Amino acid sequence: MARTPQQNLSLRLLLFSVCVACVAGYTWFLIKGYRAQRLADHSDLSSIEKAVALAPQDATYYDLLCRRMIFVSQEPEQAVDRCKKASELNPYSSSIWLDLARAYYSAGNQQLTNAAIQKALAVDPTTPDTIWNVANFSLIQGNTSEALKQFAIVLREEPSLAPAALNVCWQSLHDTSRIQGVLPPNPQVYLAFIKLLLSAGDLDSAHQIWSALMQLRAVFDYHEGLFYIDSLIQAHAVASAHDAWHQLSSRSEALKAYSRPDNMVTDGSFSQEILNSGFDWRYTPRPQIAVALDRADFHTGGALLKAGVQWDRQRRRHLSIYCCAA
Repeated sequence: MARTPQQNLSLRLLLFSVCVACVAGYTWFLIKGYRAQRLADHSDLSSIEKAVALAPQDATYYDLLCRRMIFVSQEPEQAVDRCKKASELNPYSSSIWLDLARAYYSAGNQQLTNAAIQKALAVDPTTPDTIWNVANFSLIQGNTSEALKQFAIVLREEPSLAPAALNVCWQSLHDTSRIQGVLPPNPQVYLAFIKLLLSAGDLDSAHQIWSALMQLRAVFDYHEGLFYIDSLIQAHAVASAHDAWHQLSSRSEALKAYSRPDNMVTDGSFSQEILNSGFDWRYTPRPQIAVALDRADFHTGGALLKAGVQWDRQRRRHLSIYCCAA
């Protein structure tokens, strides 16, 4: 049965009213969210509580309130309540579960602290940021075995974090062998640990990790290992430095070219890059002095060692000093 014009008009008005109501509701929702965010940005307790009141279904503001109560007002019991509410609203956020663990820990509840940590791991088992926080929790609780287990994941998944992660492990344990046990077969991680040990003045432990690195047979740019040889030379451990130089040379044809069995002078023909490191030629940088190889001027197929001294900056004139070896 066809609708009358009056009925069509009424239907259109109804649809228009519904659309207006939906737009108005959505706009009000956006305004409330914006106001809540602006209030939360103030970071004070009163503003965050108002943000919670405006957006009671948003886990973010309960979590902010929880953090405020843990770190600022130091109200662990109230913090637990807010973090529990946040975890109920968003059970898929590892950061919320970790905040709940902090709240439980502040309240002295070890069992629930561990339960919240396990929830965080279940939600996000491999993200380095989550694992880092879990590892630090374990250290605070004195569970070094669990901490090392988690730091092993960090080192494997994000080698760029190796200097920071290894420093935390070293400062907490000072046990080279235990830390070595969680190192992934990544030369960059081993080299980062060697640098840390050298900075701590522990040459014996650095030698232990260097030997382990050599046994890995993993490929890495020999330039990245020269710092170890330089450190040994500076410590007057010349024999050890010489051994490390040969170990590194045995793994790189490019570095092996610097040594000749019949000549104790390293790269006497200046045919290789000047390393200014290890047992290669050394020079000390000086202002307005540049050292470089100039193969264009040498007619025997080798190279000249050229030092340019700039003495007229305006005209860019320079005095060149040459030396070469047969």
